[in-house]
Amino acid sequence: MVKLETIFAAVDSLTPEFAAKLADHTAHFKSDVSLECGDKRLRLDSLICILALGLYRGVKVTVIAEGEDETEAAEEIRKVLEGRI
Repeated sequence: MVKLETIFAAVDSLTPEFAAKLADHTAHFKSDVSLECGDKRLRLDSLICILALGLYRGVKVTVIAEGEDETEAAEEIRKVLEGRI
């Protein structure tokens, strides 16, 4: 299991378009990828789950990946959340 902490900096607040982008990037990996924000921990394989997180710019989040390509998955999702992809 890989856990990476970061700050959500991609957009002012979570939009459906950004949620779709995040789900699309997650789908490229075999690992299960989740995001922890406050007391919520949800998998990123569902657009509804991503939108339920209610992310906003500046909030601290933890990317959690578990599986055969967990390191690559966690790193890529972190870059998406930081607005670098």
